[in-house]
Parts: sequence; structure tokens; C-alpha cells
Amino acid sequence: MDSPITKTQKSQTKPYRKPLQPKNSPANPPQTPPKPLKPIPFDLSPTVQCGTGDRDKENRPIRTPPHPPTPPSPFDSSLAEELGAMRRRMERLRAEREKTEELLRARDLVMEGAMREIERRGEKQRCLEVELRRVWALSRLRSASLRSLSPLQSLRDREETKRKESKSQVIKTEEENEPVPVIGNTENLAAKEVMIKN
Repeated sequence: MDSPITKTQKSQTKPYRKPLQPKNSPANPPQTPPKPLKPIPFDLSPTVQCGTGDRDKENRPIRTPPHPPTPPSPFDSSLAEELGAMRRRMERLRAEREKTEELLRARDLVMEGAMREIERRGEKQRCLEVELRRVWALSRLRSASLRSLSPLQSLRDREETKRKESKSQVIKTEEENEPVPVIGNTENLAAKEVMIKN
């Protein structure tokens, strides 16, 4: 037995949603005590002092009390904090970028020095290879020339062959001239020995 009265009561008791909270604001915003307002000075014009204030009422400017300065909302404070954090992060990133640029410059200088050293060593090695090829070619040329000029002997070789020949001749002559020992003829033996020595 639903009556229209009970339907309206049920619909009124239906719970409502809470309004959304701002994303960056704290759940309990800090309460700042309001500043005491200064008293507004009244403008006492000569017309008011004379008592004719009612007649000139339309011509007077309307003075409204100044609005009190609004306390910074939690949005402003969180925004200021975020801006400060962003500035600090940007400063830190800038400092890190400068450090890395300096390190990269120093590393580039070291790499350039190493490249120059490698190029210098390569040039030196090329020069040594060219010189080694020249020496090898000269040794081959010398050995080839000695083979082709084998009938022509060097002076030292000639002298050695002459010595060998003379020694061999001396030995042959000694063998041929070896006297038969004769007893009592010692003078002949001594004379032959002197001849052989000469």
C-alpha cells in the first residue's frame, strides 16, 4: 500500500553523492584565521556637515567596503609547490647536462689524442715495412748477383784457396822428398829439414 506520501518520503531519504574533491588539495584544508578588517573611513563632505545630506544624496559616489584579500586557496599553494619542484628539477637537469657535456668534451679530447697516436704509429709501421722490403730486396739482389758471378771470387776467397793449395803442395813435396834414413849421414838430413822449412 504505497501512498503518494510514502513515495516522496522514500525518495527524500535517498542518499546523495558527495561533491568531487579537487585532485591536489588535501582532505582537510588548513584553516587560517581571517584578518581583522580596518574600519572604513567615512567621507564627510561639506554637504553632510551642513545638514543638507539628503538633498545631495544622488550625486555622491557610493562607497563600498574593500574586499578582504582572499587567502590563498589550496590550489594556489599546491600549484606553487609544483612550480617550485619543477624549477628545482629543471635546475638539476641543467647542471647534469652541463656535467655530461664537459665529460663528453674531455672524452672527445682523449679520443682525438689516441687517434693521433694510432695514426702516428701506423705511419711509423708503414715506413718500417718499406725499409724492410728494401733490405729484403737488396739481400735477394746480392744473393742473385753472387750466384751469377760465382766464377769471380772475392779477394778473401782467392787468398784462402791459395793458402790451401800451398799447404797441400807443401805436404805433397814433403811426402815426395822424404829421405830414406841413411845411417851416418846426418848432415844431409839437417840440410833437407832446413829446405823444407823454407
